[in-house]
Amino acid sequence: MSDILIAPGHGGPMNGIVTELQRLLATEHGQRTAAEIQSVGFNLDHAITESIREPAPPNEWAQPIEYILGWLSWDALVDEGWQPVAVAGHSLGEFLSLAVSGAFSWSDGLHLVRQCGADMDQQARDRPSAMSAILGLTASEAQEVCSSVLSNDEGCLQIANINDQKQIVVSGDVHLVNALENRLATSDVARAIRLNILGAAHSQLHRKSRLLNQAIRTTFLAEPSLPVYLSTSPDPVRTSTQALDSIAGILVRQVHWPRTLDRVVADYPDFKFRLAYPDRALSKFLARRTQRRSHSRQLQGPSPQLTNGGSA
Repeated sequence: MSDILIAPGHGGPMNGIVTELQRLLATEHGQRTAAEIQSVGFNLDHAITESIREPAPPNEWAQPIEYILGWLSWDALVDEGWQPVAVAGHSLGEFLSLAVSGAFSWSDGLHLVRQCGADMDQQARDRPSAMSAILGLTASEAQEVCSSVLSNDEGCLQIANINDQKQIVVSGDVHLVNALENRLATSDVARAIRLNILGAAHSQLHRKSRLLNQAIRTTFLAEPSLPVYLSTSPDPVRTSTQALDSIAGILVRQVHWPRTLDRVVADYPDFKFRLAYPDRALSKFLARRTQRRSHSRQLQGPSPQLTNGGSA
């Protein structure tokens, strides 16, 4: 069995994330990490306060909180002697997965995540935008609705995440996201749920983002020690050049999680996943994928056996 570490993206309500983070920070190991965080100039107390103050907190503070939680959880696994054969990152979790692989240091990762969040916040201020989860439609069906809503509008409305067969996330200008949600409000087969996230990640609205790319230029990137499977890339990251390209495009490129899992399964047919920290939505996606894989194997039956006198 091949153990794969899965780094979640946005983990849902920040209150739960902060509670789990504070639990880990209270440990001896967590206290050492908190001191290291302070030594690199990140105000953790302020980040926690800002992350729970509003339903949609500033990404500049909320995203580093999730990254720190993931790193603390990973460190605890290392102390237990657990080591994966590969890592996979979903959306924001791509930063954690690359840090775990050694592509950059955890502190550089913290700086990159903060600048990524700051880019999202700036984009939201410059051009009101939003993200909405569409349940019940396939990617092609969701694309048809987006195209219909866009019609003659020259704004942005596009699929940002393909998380599961019928769990799609769209990003775009807020008036277009509103229009899409209104259209689906009368649907018998689908519904839309506004995400508590500022801005529109994984969309063309970020094609001119600057802060993250400025931070990348001052970051030392190394060869990953483990294969890294990213939700925005069809192929695993194995070199520092690939890591650089992945980070530079994370805010623009579409998340395609089923494709990522397909590639993991192709390379590690018997993989067993472990989440870096609790994420209910991602756990459900992974559980459904595991169930489908088990069902497929049952339908295929046992592998043919070779004998000295025959062939498979």
